[in-house]
Amino acid sequence: MDFKQLTSFIEIVNLKSFSKASKKLFLTQPTVTNHIQKLEEEIGVTLLNRSGREITPTEPGSLFYNYAQEMVNIKDFAIYKLSSYTSKIEGAIEINSSSIPAQYILPYIIKDFKALYPDVFFKINQTDTKEVINSIKDGFINFGIVGAKYNIKNLEYTELMQDKIVLALPASYATNISPFTTISLEDLLNFPLIMREEGSGSRYMIEKELLKSGVEMKQLKIITESTNNDAIKKMIELEIGASFISEIAIKKEISTGSIVPVEVSGMNLKRNFYFVCHSKRFLSPLSKTFKEFISKNTI
Repeated sequence: MDFKQLTSFIEIVNLKSFSKASKKLFLTQPTVTNHIQKLEEEIGVTLLNRSGREITPTEPGSLFYNYAQEMVNIKDFAIYKLSSYTSKIEGAIEINSSSIPAQYILPYIIKDFKALYPDVFFKINQTDTKEVINSIKDGFINFGIVGAKYNIKNLEYTELMQDKIVLALPASYATNISPFTTISLEDLLNFPLIMREEGSGSRYMIEKELLKSGVEMKQLKIITESTNNDAIKKMIELEIGASFISEIAIKKEISTGSIVPVEVSGMNLKRNFYFVCHSKRFLSPLSKTFKEFISKNTI
């Protein structure tokens, strides 16, 4: 058993694919396949279910996955400790993030951290809040940044900054409306709307606030869904519809007047962005250093 085999196994479980794991590790697929075969021969059990569209761990494979992660982390810990003799901290940090933090918060965090540790490599994966939470809960990744809290055991949240979701109108919709005016729920029901996808933190929050006023999502005139905030902004400017969007994402458009932000009566859309991790997971020294940096440097 060696660390290359363990790393191949971990990435196959994470990505549910031999081919995707081989691409991520810059190895040929036969090499990755050989790693797993050797590992299974040595351990004496089948670790992966190879039937079906996705590769999934067997019951012993799921158990071994946790040990494999710990072994790789301990190896990283040893390397980190030895690196102290050269005063050099290096390695890779992978973060899953929802869209707004990935675009408007993480770049500043990375800039400040790399000023202290220039040899650290970052990999950022953008997805929705629900997927970020699940990836940490299931052990696929250590860190995430999200725009909503989910009450899941052993998840630890650190507040990074405050934000506000506004209803962004095309300028032509708001000829008699000043920025940050409050409109009624009845007015909202008349607008064609572009919405983020189910699972996004902003949509989760909007659904909860509407339900407080007795309004369900199916009552809205939703004409388009998108996972991309830039595409949503462009559709607003092209007068396709209005959309709920983070105020931080439309500062430029507000200043030019191409998008007019308003608030909706009865909806409290102030929120926080959070750094999230698993409180019980073993972290490498580099990951611990990054976590401590976050706790001391909230925006």
